[in-house]
Amino acid sequence: MFGLFKKYATKHINTYSSYIINYANVMRVLAVAKIAPSFVLLVQTLQLRQTVENYVNIAFDDPSMSRAVQFLETLLKCCGTSGPEAYINLEGIPPELPPTCCDVQDNGTSCLIEDAYQRGCATLIGEAVQTWSTYLGYLFMVIIAGEVVKLTVASYVIRAIKEKLLRD
Repeated sequence: MFGLFKKYATKHINTYSSYIINYANVMRVLAVAKIAPSFVLLVQTLQLRQTVENYVNIAFDDPSMSRAVQFLETLLKCCGTSGPEAYINLEGIPPELPPTCCDVQDNGTSCLIEDAYQRGCATLIGEAVQTWSTYLGYLFMVIIAGEVVKLTVASYVIRAIKEKLLRD
């Protein structure tokens, strides 16, 4: 019985082990290819943050985006791009802040700079992007390392089985 199994297994291991080894090698190449974007995500977090903050600043400067900006301020509980001071005009006169800058709104009236949220929306979003891109970069690196370990073990097991069957 074992002799029949050995003969059958030897034939099929020889036939299919090369496919499995080739598959493992292709998966290794793909894992290495995934390392590059993960590494860029980790290394370029500051540049990614600055890019996102620039886009938020552009949105705040665009009058057609005022409703989106107000929604953003209400949702994130932030005010302006870098805080309520972002609304100060060129003469240095503090303007009336939009009601979305304050937690308590009196019938939709403007809020005072002292009552406004002190965090800026661009800063808040930039910090979130930087934090999450770092977490995702590390997560991807851990997943890739796990894939490489599993593929290496699988290749070793296939080779060991093949050598054992050929020896016997």
